[in-house]
Amino acid sequence: VLSEAFPNDSFLTEETETGIKSDYVWVIDPLCGSYSYLRGVETWSVSLALISGNEYLLGVVFQPLLSKIFYSQKGKGAFQNDNPIHVSKIDQLDQAFIAVEHGVFNSGKFNTLAMIKNIKRLRVGHGSGGELAYVAAGFTDGLIKTDQALMHFAGGRAILEEAGGVFVDFNGKPALTYLDRNRTIDYIACSKNLVPELLKYVI
Repeated sequence: VLSEAFPNDSFLTEETETGIKSDYVWVIDPLCGSYSYLRGVETWSVSLALISGNEYLLGVVFQPLLSKIFYSQKGKGAFQNDNPIHVSKIDQLDQAFIAVEHGVFNSGKFNTLAMIKNIKRLRVGHGSGGELAYVAAGFTDGLIKTDQALMHFAGGRAILEEAGGVFVDFNGKPALTYLDRNRTIDYIACSKNLVPELLKYVI
């Protein structure tokens, strides 16, 4: 449907890509959190974003089994089921609810065990789309993931940033956008105030 409506745009998914030939690229993950889906965990989602350069213009994360849809438009705000959302106001790590992706534990890039001693609660998250949407809505306060390709996080990043959150690499800089299915990044997603606290645990 999107390709018919926007025939001049490019498309990037985990399975296919049309070749990046336009200024506007639709990035789609039709099953974000595939292992959760296979095991019957309801948090899997459909995720998509519209990107131009390094700008995230639109984002959608839909969790059909939970009847939750998160979405954003640049400059127009972020929403869950038509209700405005914003990242949490928690700015102290010892009060924070932080999610990590299971691969972070053995990545050798982040000292997860040291961080656990200084946070309020830990969540081992599932697909990037839903987990980023949860940070955007203030359900959790931060998310840490390693070795993630653009398709996995584009929709959630768009929503997070429009909800007032930041999406940085492990150097604390805005994470770059690679329009390449085989290029991955490590990222921290949270409110601005928690960034320096979480960066302390980067190895």
